[in-house]
Amino acid sequence: MGSRKRVFFILLLLFFVSLCGKMSVVSGQESEEIPVDLPVLPYGENNVSLDMMLLLIKNLEDIFPITSELETFAQTKPAVFSEITPDMIVRALSENDKRELALFANADGIHDRLAADPMKLEYPSNFQLTADVMVTDVFPNDRGGCYVGFTNDDILGKTDNDDEQTILLLLTGQYIELYVRKNGDDSGIGYYVAKSENTNVRLSIIHLMEHTYLFVDDVLMGEFPDGASGPFQLMYGPMVFADGDTAACSFDNITVRKVTNQ
Repeated sequence: MGSRKRVFFILLLLFFVSLCGKMSVVSGQESEEIPVDLPVLPYGENNVSLDMMLLLIKNLEDIFPITSELETFAQTKPAVFSEITPDMIVRALSENDKRELALFANADGIHDRLAADPMKLEYPSNFQLTADVMVTDVFPNDRGGCYVGFTNDDILGKTDNDDEQTILLLLTGQYIELYVRKNGDDSGIGYYVAKSENTNVRLSIIHLMEHTYLFVDDVLMGEFPDGASGPFQLMYGPMVFADGDTAACSFDNITVRKVTNQ
């Protein structure tokens, strides 16, 4: 067994051992003023310890040894991950390695709308997805944003999936949220990750061993035990919450790293 594979399997074993470890505060949520309408990242017996998360960060190069730029994948047309209505428009532009994607949804008071550039690779189960994300327009200001994330939703052609969910790391221009939508629900739940007055940040999301890890500008902000084993469709794009109208986004330096031989 090669050294990289050996490191990976050792880390997997450590993850199982440390699942009941207590996680310390990573993102400083206790000291920040958290919006009353956003719950904090959930904590439970399935969270891993802070020491385990720090070990993850230290060994990213060994866990995810292959780096792949988006251009190496066959990119599909932008898709809307919700019921398409006559007043929905998706606009896409790709120029100089930067992707511009906008969603005009005129949403009702029930449905969240997601548009995406799905990334056609090998539908990995364990991966790291990173992109420089800029919010160029959201109206109203608190009703949408720009994300990187993944899904195993059956809209991608899978059926009889008991753990369907879409998980996104979302920049709204005011806050950074973890957005989770399950089982084809009309809308999802947003969890507070950090306050952000900057509309241009680097978002990175890692999925490993049924856990999602959240990074903002390469700083670990927390983790979420999603319980999903994949495989997943990776994607990025804009989303409009219920009662929102418009979300426009810019994506640059999109990078995918995946575990080898998965």
